[in-house]
Amino acid sequence: MLGKKYWIPVTVIALAIGISIYLHSTSQNREEVTLDRIEVANSADTGALPPSTHDVQSIKTGHAGRRLKMQSYDPPSGNAVDVINQLKPLAEAGDAKASFLIYMKLHSCLGAMRPTDPEVQEAYRKAGITIDQAATERELIECEGLQGEDYSSRSKWLELAADNGLLEAQLAYSTDSKSIIGGAADRLKDPDKVKRYKQKASAYLLNAANHGSVEALMSLSSSYREGVLFDKNMVNAYAYYKAAQMASPELDMSSVLRSYENQLSSDELKRGANLSQEIYNRCCK
Repeated sequence: MLGKKYWIPVTVIALAIGISIYLHSTSQNREEVTLDRIEVANSADTGALPPSTHDVQSIKTGHAGRRLKMQSYDPPSGNAVDVINQLKPLAEAGDAKASFLIYMKLHSCLGAMRPTDPEVQEAYRKAGITIDQAATERELIECEGLQGEDYSSRSKWLELAADNGLLEAQLAYSTDSKSIIGGAADRLKDPDKVKRYKQKASAYLLNAANHGSVEALMSLSSSYREGVLFDKNMVNAYAYYKAAQMASPELDMSSVLRSYENQLSSDELKRGANLSQEIYNRCCK
């Protein structure tokens, strides 16, 4: 298949978070919250709610209390218009995987155009990523015929897949905010849409984490660190990352954890460690 797998290995996520922490200011909001508050709501602004009480009635879940390995998805090969036309009836009938594959194909086509951007090329170079120009050109040929409205519809297919219970789609929904609510200008135009997105994305992210997704635990850590879906909170960020390490002992996340620890007091570290154990017991033990 021409497209790259959607899920980035957790080691790469760990490295990205580590770099971000080193560059991030240490003057964070350090007021930690209990696990119960995390599950119910972090702030009036984010309105983060657990799946059990969230207004998204169609959230479907698996069995909590065990580590979950998220499945990797490749964008379907072939002409994008044909692929979408084949998958569309299934997606509209409630097939979450079909919906997600449509999103993946559109996402891949959009990504195939980006390496031509000089800034993107430079970012790839600095990250040590080699662009397969020939593969990119083949993928662009596959994407011929797509219209602007097709690319705009990727939010619809992603949300449909997430609402129909695909955990991988729920995690993608919570991290691909641009597909759902657009860029900065779009967010300023419709603050209510942003609020609804935060509520839904937080519920999906917590749901995936509660079902053992290490990727979700790391995304929650990042969200608390950056204040994306929740208020900035370095204790919670540390706790979720430490829980991810506990759930993935085969991975070395020590350098990132040390970066967090350097920003916390001894009392905060103790509370973070206690909270990480609670999170781990609930999601992954």
